[in-house]
Amino acid sequence: MTSSTFNAITYANKLKQAGIEPRGAEAIAEEQSNFINSNVATKSDIALLKSDIAIMEIRLQAFIVKCLISTTGLICGLITLLHFIKSSV
Repeated sequence: MTSSTFNAITYANKLKQAGIEPRGAEAIAEEQSNFINSNVATKSDIALLKSDIAIMEIRLQAFIVKCLISTTGLICGLITLLHFIKSSV
C-alpha cells in the first residue's frame, strides 16, 4: 500500500508556475490542504473503526447465540407440549 501526503507548498508552487498569481496560488493551496486534512481518514481513524467493527462482530455473534438458544428452548418446549398432549389423548 502506498502512502501519499499533500504538500501545500509544492502545490502552491505548481499553481504559480502555471500562471496563477502568488497570493491566489497560496490561498488555493491552503484551502485544498484544509479540505484534504478534514476529509481524509488517518491511521488512527481506521484503527478506531476496526476496533468498533470487532466489538460489533462480538455483539452480533452473542445475539445470534442467544437467538439460537431461545429457538432451541422454544422447540424443546413445543415438543414437550406435543408429547404431553399426545399422552393425554
